Amino acid sequence: MTLQPGRNAAGDGRGGHRRVLVTGAAGMLGSAVLAALDRTSAQVFRTDIKTGWLHLDVRDRDAVHHVVSVVRPDLVIHLAAETDLEACEADPMHSWLTNAAGTEHVARAAAAVGATLVYVSTAGVFDGGADRPYVESDAPSPVNEYGRSKLRGEKLVTELCERAFVVRAGWMMGGGRLDHKFVGAVLGQLRDGADTVYAVGDRFGSPTYAADFARCLLRLVDTDRHGRYHMVGGGGPSRADVAAQILHEVGLSDRVRLVKVDSDHFADRYPVTRPRSEVLRNAALAKLGLNDMRPWQDALSHYLRTEFTPLDQIPPEMVLR
Repeated sequence: MTLQPGRNAAGDGRGGHRRVLVTGAAGMLGSAVLAALDRTSAQVFRTDIKTGWLHLDVRDRDAVHHVVSVVRPDLVIHLAAETDLEACEADPMHSWLTNAAGTEHVARAAAAVGATLVYVSTAGVFDGGADRPYVESDAPSPVNEYGRSKLRGEKLVTELCERAFVVRAGWMMGGGRLDHKFVGAVLGQLRDGADTVYAVGDRFGSPTYAADFARCLLRLVDTDRHGRYHMVGGGGPSRADVAAQILHEVGLSDRVRLVKVDSDHFADRYPVTRPRSEVLRNAALAKLGLNDMRPWQDALSHYLRTEFTPLDQIPPEMVLR
């Protein structure tokens, strides 16, 4: 196997040229992390199971150990995961092979070469019953296979790696055409000419802009303050609140009707149980003075105005104000 590093960029503020291996690099968050790394002097090895990338399937233990032993990274950023809740529930074995066993392979390989490991987890490790934002010291209690498999990944990372960061994200947004999450879905409806948008009003979370997350993540890694962190945008809106903000930002609040519905409205499409609240607070980051994650409204506005490339496909009358 021939390994080709990614391009190098300017100095990273640490006076070195860190070797960084990224798993799951082709996804939304991967694109943001790579962009942030490209502004450092890091030598980046970009892996994924998609065509056109250095191929690495984290479910293949031997392949993981081979790649890591050849690259000998200083830092491994482990993003590869199965994040489709319905897919995880329909095939728990697939979920656990990817999110738990795959993470174990990466953790053991990173530990073997003395690399620092970053594992990106999820607010979905909580049951959603709290009436306040979750902090890092709260006990997890996932309600679905996705959350359980990601929590198992967290435990494996902390057991196997002395130099590890477990970082929980919220409702992700970012990546433009790579955005297949809620924000991308709403904008897709607008591009298709929808005059009504239905959005859930009884589920709450912390929208997390991938570019902000990536920037904050690299600052955290430079501290060597290993541990568990929440890293989300400020605030705890419902899906309907986010949809309303999108309509406001693109100047369509008066022309597109927003209908707030209960989660049962989408039960046929999304049957898996989801937490009522996935709102997090960045308590550990704040303690270090590193919580520069923006309020979700500010981050969403920036994203829509600067990064979401499909906006030019919205009908001419539907333009940003």
